[in-house]
Amino acid sequence: TRAIPGVELVENGVYHRTLRINETRGVMSLSHADTGHALILATSLTDGRDLMALVARVRRMFDLDANMAAIHSVLAEDPVLARVIDKHPGLRLPGAWDPFEVAIRAVVGQQISVKGARTIIGRIVAKAGPRIELDGQPLLTHLFPTAVDLSECELGRIGMPAKRVASLNTLSRAVARGEISLQVRGALENFVQDMTRIQGIGDWTAQYTAMRALSEPDAFPAADLGIIKALAQGLERPTPKQLAARAENWRPWRAYAAIYLWHT
Repeated sequence: TRAIPGVELVENGVYHRTLRINETRGVMSLSHADTGHALILATSLTDGRDLMALVARVRRMFDLDANMAAIHSVLAEDPVLARVIDKHPGLRLPGAWDPFEVAIRAVVGQQISVKGARTIIGRIVAKAGPRIELDGQPLLTHLFPTAVDLSECELGRIGMPAKRVASLNTLSRAVARGEISLQVRGALENFVQDMTRIQGIGDWTAQYTAMRALSEPDAFPAADLGIIKALAQGLERPTPKQLAARAENWRPWRAYAAIYLWHT
């Protein structure tokens, strides 16, 4: 339901997507191994020298190196989280192949349905994403645009309010110029400050982007309605301020706490 048309495809339990890494182009497919706890990666690349770099990115994308024992030991001190962990142990922090892609998806997805966001992202890809031809994959037709691609594209009418389109343009230019870094480095607070300077991007979007794009384990959208609902007691819901105070006990794994609470 979230797969980007032309870029991603999920069928028969297999995730497929187009990719570029350095100057290499190609496609990858991922599925669960039939036995054990593993993923099977199959890929076709224009340059095999980037294979190990691809493997490293896939490991981060699916959070395969997470120390779940350490994460559980902290989060299980909270009784609500302890119950969810007992029921669904080992939930990972879902990353992304392309950090910029996540940032754009986060801005587009604000206050609209999953279906609506998918449609708009598909339009952005069709306008700004380079085309790619793959044998045997007729539904995978585009690469997701880079920040440079998108900053140079006139999006026009894509079904979003003009102010939201302006936010996308400003974000693309800022990333293209290096004013906002989507690399896994630096302090979370600095990244959030840089993101929220853009009109139309608030703390929720910045924290969500840090979780998904930067694999930041301590990012936490304290005003998220789903998390607030998960911690409600009867009709009594915690305020974002109360939630942020409670989440101090979950450091440095607040992003994992969010994943567990969303899972409820």
